[in-house]
Amino acid sequence: SGAMFALRGLRFIAKNDAVDSGWDEVEKRFDELAVKGKLPKSKFGHCIGLVESSEFVNELFEALLRRRGTKSSSITR
Repeated sequence: SGAMFALRGLRFIAKNDAVDSGWDEVEKRFDELAVKGKLPKSKFGHCIGLVESSEFVNELFEALLRRRGTKSSSITR
């Protein structure tokens, strides 16, 4: 599925030292947007820098929840 493809891409990015600064920005936005250490689904797109692609962002968020085996409306770092 598209979400699984995106997750594989994110794993690649996480292992690539050339883009570490990009993750620093995501972590910074997470800290700014999170409430008590939890990022709500409504702010996930802004956190990862994909505000204009809401359908993809929603699928990615749901894939992260499924991978963790939870049905929460927010994620932790």
